[in-house]
Amino acid sequence: MPPGGHIEPEEMPEETVVREILEETGVAVEVLSEPVPETGDSEAFFLATPLYVQSVLAIEGGQEFYHLDLAYLCRPAASNQLDARGLPVLHGNQEVKEACWIERTSAGQLVLAKNVQQALDTLQNGGVVSRFSRVAPTVAFLDNVDK
Repeated sequence: MPPGGHIEPEEMPEETVVREILEETGVAVEVLSEPVPETGDSEAFFLATPLYVQSVLAIEGGQEFYHLDLAYLCRPAASNQLDARGLPVLHGNQEVKEACWIERTSAGQLVLAKNVQQALDTLQNGGVVSRFSRVAPTVAFLDNVDK
């Protein structure tokens, strides 16, 4: 599964992305988004635009509800230590058994949750990847996340 998690109180979604990726992989990232208008108002403002928003039926504690996945396009920050391939070094934590880079085109060979597979298929085949001048050929995936 790709890195991710829940939004903490007083946290904006794009801040969650940066925090969760750092916590789960050790990689510092910057969120890429179209510029949003400044409102000058701390109570009403625009958020960074996700690459996509996906609704997923979830069942927790016997309750059914729709969970919203907000996916952001990110790039590794320049401060990351790089491995021999030029990719940021990944570090797991207590929640993550393993974090690894895989070829984006090989992700379909993994056993993935239905929503993650749908997102990858749409990104690859739906023309989303072609909208960007450069999209990394590798993505980070996590194994055995205990949340």
